[in-house]
Amino acid sequence: MSRRRRLALRLGVAVAATLLVFALVVFVLPTPLARYVIDTQLERLGIQHDGIETVRVDLWNSRVRAGPVRFRSGDAREGQIGETGFDYSFAALVKGRAFVQIFYLRGVDLRVARLADGTIEINGVNL
Repeated sequence: MSRRRRLALRLGVAVAATLLVFALVVFVLPTPLARYVIDTQLERLGIQHDGIETVRVDLWNSRVRAGPVRFRSGDAREGQIGETGFDYSFAALVKGRAFVQIFYLRGVDLRVARLADGTIEINGVNL
């Protein structure tokens, strides 16, 4: 194999590897990473939850979606978010505007209580 062909082959492999890494970062990794972070943080706070597997991160279209998600803490009644999500824009952030362009929350079932010590809880989660 000539030196020129080997160089072209190496360049082709490098370009293909770069495109593969880009595709993984944009299309595959964001959703499982977001699910892991949310799951870890809720467990750290002692919040029992179900529905984290519905979280979807779409970097290509600048969207994050989830729902339904159920949660509770301790003996409190279970709360639910039917559907939530937001659209974001890095370009707007660079221009000094809000990062989140649209935020929505549908089908919310919450139980808010003020305790004797004055603290407020939402489905057993102390604010």
